[in-house]
Amino acid sequence: MLRLLLIIALFFTACTEKHMILKDVKPVSKELSINVISKITIPVREHGYSNFKTKVIKRKNELNDFITNVKNQTGWNKKENFLQSLLLKEIDFNKYNLLLYRITESSGSTVLAVDVPRGDEQNIIIQIGRDEPNMGTADMAYYTLAYKIKKSINSITFDNDIKKDVIRLN
Repeated sequence: MLRLLLIIALFFTACTEKHMILKDVKPVSKELSINVISKITIPVREHGYSNFKTKVIKRKNELNDFITNVKNQTGWNKKENFLQSLLLKEIDFNKYNLLLYRITESSGSTVLAVDVPRGDEQNIIIQIGRDEPNMGTADMAYYTLAYKIKKSINSITFDNDIKKDVIRLN
């Protein structure tokens, strides 16, 4: 009987709020609307991406200068495919910025998985999963993600669990 009372006492003690294990769980940030951020479909991997770094393009003339610069570059696999994909989605630069986020991997066999943008209307977080095989290849891999982002957004953070890369947009 004493054993039963002890078990009941332990049960009630464990269920009080002070002892709840999940008490400090943070709420998951919400998925954002395409009016806030939308992905622009460009070739994900391209050797020509080695010609530029991450860029925030805020005006139409900056985009035109970037395109002219890319047209003069060498070392691209399919340059026209990138340029056509980039220009396919019209961007109103009065409301949106264009972000070209470049990723460099030391092995072409590393697989990336990009999550949907989450956050609020000030700051965005995008998780990037990486799957590195035991034996990689010797080639460098250059990736770029393109996003149309509402001008009111302050920052976007790319988190690959190794580092957090914060891009200030304003």
